[in-house]
Amino acid sequence: MAKLKYLWIVESRAGLWNHWISTGKRGPMPDADGFMLLDKKKYATDPRKFRRWTFRTRKIFGKGSRIKRTYQVQLWKENDPTPTEFLHVRTPDPRFTSEMIATMSKSKRLNKIIAGESFDILKLILLLSVIGNLVIVGWLLSQVIH
Repeated sequence: MAKLKYLWIVESRAGLWNHWISTGKRGPMPDADGFMLLDKKKYATDPRKFRRWTFRTRKIFGKGSRIKRTYQVQLWKENDPTPTEFLHVRTPDPRFTSEMIATMSKSKRLNKIIAGESFDILKLILLLSVIGNLVIVGWLLSQVIH
């Protein structure tokens, strides 16, 4: 499974782009509130405004294979905490949050564990018949003693 890579871009007032790359747990990542600290300023992340960019590297001297790198990209203007839209296309609200996906994966694991320990109806019938037979034998013994 590929590591998720993020490219954070802040556009200065002069039109220059400052960027930060984070891979896995390396580099700047959002805190619990969804804010990031870039250049000692806070910027908010928005999952609706991420864009996926794919870069392919060239072959060096015709050897090896081309490397494909995919980044999740977010863009801000300097001193503006809300991310800007790259294009005129707007993406809808995400249907699932990360907490919902984590809860669903845990429930699927629990369902697999529970499914492995399925309850057999034949075992229940056998158990009830044994208990019924013991009750009848006990009642017959109580009739013989009197």
